[in-house]
Amino acid sequence: MKSPGDISYVTDRKALSKLIGQQESTYSNVLLYGKTYIAPFYEYFLVIDGPEAPNPSLDENTIILDTLLHNHTVRLIARSLDSNTAAFKTDINKIFQSTQLGPRYRKDVSTVMDVVSRYRGSNRFIEVYEEIKSYPAYDENEDWLKLQLQLTYASFLENQPEYDELFKKFEPERIQDSTSQIIKQNLISDTKVFEEIKAKAMQTNLVMVNENHFVPRHRKFVYRLLPYLRAIGYDYFALEALGSKQDSLLNLDEGFPTLETGFYTKEQNYGNLLRYAKALGFEFVAYESSGTVERELGQAQNLYSKTFALNKDAKVLLLGGFAHILEQPTEEGKKWLGAVLHKKYDIDPLTISQTDLNRYRRISKEELSLVEGEYFKGRLQSVDYHLLNNIEQPLNKQEANFSYKNHNSFPVQLTLFLADEMAHEYDYVDKVPFRAVYLNPKEKIDLKLPLKDFYLILFNAKGKEIESKRLSTSNITKEH
Repeated sequence: MKSPGDISYVTDRKALSKLIGQQESTYSNVLLYGKTYIAPFYEYFLVIDGPEAPNPSLDENTIILDTLLHNHTVRLIARSLDSNTAAFKTDINKIFQSTQLGPRYRKDVSTVMDVVSRYRGSNRFIEVYEEIKSYPAYDENEDWLKLQLQLTYASFLENQPEYDELFKKFEPERIQDSTSQIIKQNLISDTKVFEEIKAKAMQTNLVMVNENHFVPRHRKFVYRLLPYLRAIGYDYFALEALGSKQDSLLNLDEGFPTLETGFYTKEQNYGNLLRYAKALGFEFVAYESSGTVERELGQAQNLYSKTFALNKDAKVLLLGGFAHILEQPTEEGKKWLGAVLHKKYDIDPLTISQTDLNRYRRISKEELSLVEGEYFKGRLQSVDYHLLNNIEQPLNKQEANFSYKNHNSFPVQLTLFLADEMAHEYDYVDKVPFRAVYLNPKEKIDLKLPLKDFYLILFNAKGKEIESKRLSTSNITKEH
């Protein structure tokens, strides 16, 4: 069976049995259970040789498909959890059509994920992107996974020309008038955003902010938020994206982000966020679950044991992905991290979502605007604030202290590494770029760099290094 990459599966037998017991209908011989964690939201059970499933109020939100494979009855029971039933039906039909059973099951079929695995320790993002782009997708599920991976690596490259069109495919601009009206009538904008957050943060000991993992401007907002929270005593920075034990390495006096720190942390804005947080004196916390317990519970236990259990007066900023910050259980009873922390540890966090109203962000003409969650209904009520993030950071050319033009006849990745993180000019292979910029032939970029020494490395689309030199912003000429 081939499924989209945004489905979370229950693999623990006891957890699966408990989940089955919570269903209105009694399912037996369940082979697996899966549920999406980003839109379109749905769940499904795959049952083999079980009794015929009762029709659970068959409507457009429910699909039951069955077939015979090698003398076994295979039944897929799926239910949509949101209003996007068209995408739900497409996904479920593709999943079902790809189901295989028996000795002909294609265990040796490679996927686009194999490309990502092969380049997991690479900072030659242009090479990885081009290989993902050219990888053949054999069905819509593989195409959906490919889209997300293209977006991820496109987001690693500033100025990547295909990013915007890819994102429109991922999140079509569907706007509801009622939601737009609520936003327009209740905006908190401009400089008031940080003052509002600061005032609310003083009333709690945990601020939770979410992100879409391939939207770099979400990290730019957190970068700007850091000094406000540090000034009122926030001392821990918990990050979902940190790998196991990577917090300990970052917390060393000489620690800095590397490609081993995490998958998403190799993106330049994430790397610079970690560098800035360290300079401000934050202590890093990796809280991802090991998988031995349910993920949200495991995350909550890890976070609590590394912070509040050690210091009851701890103040924590947390950056997580998508729905993990939701404070209220979903209609299906799912408790995300925010809800688990509230229930298990009596912590009432300040929650700020950058993802749920992302498609509405252009309603505001300001860089940053807030809308309180209480003005909405349903899922949108599960956070304290929604942030409309329009950070673009256009650069006044008069502010630039470094310019580079691609004089080649092919696209390149202009990469700048901090010299103080490298032992020599070839020591970049495991380093997180300070800047990584995509440049088409003859294209020029103007940058404002801090007064530091850098190594400039230029890669072509095959990942070959075609230029390397050391430069200092204190004595460089603008044109290179």
